[in-house]
Amino acid sequence: EYLIFENAGRVAYVKTDENGRALREGDLVAAGDLLAYQDQRDYDADIRTAESSLLEAETRTDVARAELGQATTDHLLAETTFKRYAALLEKNSASQQEYDEAKARSANAKAAVSRAESQITAAQAQVDAAESRLSQARLNMEETELRTPIDGVVAYLNIEQGIYFMPNVVRTDSESAALQSVPIVVIDPTAFEITVNVPAYERDRIKVGQAVLIAVGDSDMVSAVSGDASAAH
Repeated sequence: EYLIFENAGRVAYVKTDENGRALREGDLVAAGDLLAYQDQRDYDADIRTAESSLLEAETRTDVARAELGQATTDHLLAETTFKRYAALLEKNSASQQEYDEAKARSANAKAAVSRAESQITAAQAQVDAAESRLSQARLNMEETELRTPIDGVVAYLNIEQGIYFMPNVVRTDSESAALQSVPIVVIDPTAFEITVNVPAYERDRIKVGQAVLIAVGDSDMVSAVSGDASAAH
């Protein structure tokens, strides 16, 4: 797994263990571990701003819902009053003016319900927009982080705290170039099959289950290995 920062930025953190030792090649890591991140101050500010906007939008939505509840109650009361005056008018027990006033109050109360419903719709739209901004701000923050997606071993570590990383330094023209320029490379050592050439006259020395040292580089180092391990170069 090649772990690469999406954008340019100063490396503000490289993982340390409980003793303060910085991450090294050969260290074991677990899926999800945060191995490094760039300067996040601007992104953190964006998240706090988005969270504040979301809280305000949610508060406006709560207020709009409360206003809708009150407007609905007022409308029910006004409608009931209007119907009572309509019945009284038919019996000549209420004046036309009282009837007209009750009708107007009912219409106004109904309009207030419609306005409250519109306010809820607008407030909910603001909530949706604020949630979208917050999600984007968190995504931007995640792009400053390097987390390993697999359990494995740090095979290459090409960054350190304090350096300024630029994506264009990553070379992809060859595997060896990539391994030397990608910020962090994590491998799963259980998922590899290695093919080596062994002289025919030594084939009888190879046994199933035998420990094997696979080394790349100095052949003198390989030949110096002793014990039960066989060395392949």
